[in-house]
Amino acid sequence: MINLEPPRINTSERRNGTQEVDRIEVFEIDGRKYTMPAKLSPAAGMRYLRNLRDRGRDYAEAQLLTEALGSEAVDALAECDEITHDEMATILAIVMRIALGAADPGKGSRKKGRR
Repeated sequence: MINLEPPRINTSERRNGTQEVDRIEVFEIDGRKYTMPAKLSPAAGMRYLRNLRDRGRDYAEAQLLTEALGSEAVDALAECDEITHDEMATILAIVMRIALGAADPGKGSRKKGRR
């Protein structure tokens, strides 16, 4: 059950840059694997939605890819003329699924028995 008490978020208590983050592989080019965090902050999804509203889909997706993958991975994609539309769509779908809150990457967020 969801607690309806307003959250009181203290960002200074939660920020800790020394925590190790689980990562998942998103794509590979010529044997080099590119990864992203297995979980993103809900704020990343909200930034995507805000950018979508304010600046359009292409901008929002580009910003999200850079935030999730890092500029080095985005540059690698941009320089890979061999990438297909389907491969790029798969990469974007993986990032979007995690950014917008799929509970377990690759498994979806729908619970058993619910439709």
